Amino acid sequence: MAIDTLRVAVFDGGWNLPLWAGIDQGFFASHGVPIELRYVGGSAELVERLLRDEVQVAIAGIDNLVAYQEGHARIPGTRPDLVAFLGGDRGFLSLVAGPGIRSYDELRGHTLSVDALSTGFAFVLRELLATHGILPGEVEIVPAGGTSQRHAALLAGRHAATLLRTPYELLAQEAGCRILPGAHWLDDYMGSAAFCQRAWAATSGETLRAFTRAYRASLDWLTGPDAGPRAAALLRRHAPGLDPALSERALDVLLAPATGLIRDLRPSMTGIATVLALRNRHAGQAAALSDPARYVDLSYLPPA
Repeated sequence: MAIDTLRVAVFDGGWNLPLWAGIDQGFFASHGVPIELRYVGGSAELVERLLRDEVQVAIAGIDNLVAYQEGHARIPGTRPDLVAFLGGDRGFLSLVAGPGIRSYDELRGHTLSVDALSTGFAFVLRELLATHGILPGEVEIVPAGGTSQRHAALLAGRHAATLLRTPYELLAQEAGCRILPGAHWLDDYMGSAAFCQRAWAATSGETLRAFTRAYRASLDWLTGPDAGPRAAALLRRHAPGLDPALSERALDVLLAPATGLIRDLRPSMTGIATVLALRNRHAGQAAALSDPARYVDLSYLPPA
């Protein structure tokens, strides 16, 4: 099914760099699939807009797809059937504490924030706390919306710590916050993926294939020899507060070959298994989840 403009729901943050570059360099238009980004403030809003056909594609943590697909999070009157068709990143997650908090132990008795309590990266936070000996009752975890909202709340002192994604952890550091260690295992985690309704995909295969080709063209341009200054300028344009030095640091994180944006566009099955394992440990659902392939369709990706 042909479409004039593909509407894509996203959170604000540096992981959108291939989308910004593809718009700026004309890759999506030249592949016949011009896109319009619709920024959202939380995972419930993102999935609701997708299910109501206000957008055709969403790019967010794949745990959001799993949560709504499995009924762990619900939107009244809907029965989601979603599928991921492109892998974006491994999360770019850092646990950032406000000024004065120097260690996990000092988080006890404080309020921490996540996007939503049962979707997104909430279980990454719970796992980080558990592995550092923080019991569930020793902190309060509250929902506070997407990364930019949590960053603002952290700087305002409303929360003692939160998970932030690039470049917001760098901005928080510049403001006197501290990145707490211990998140290296997230290299085996699946962060953002592009997903859509399975029924829409079945009638829109050419649109999805054009989108993935244009997305790959954006990544190829970003990782080429001459894109650095223009890519850093794109980050500064879309992330207010980044100076040239911080934009270069953010670019290094986003384009790191092993841990940055996923170059071959293939969602990591190992990473999705980690997402499922965290949900099994922390969500309290009756049945364990064990099949990463259940949530993915790779048929729309361009040849390697």
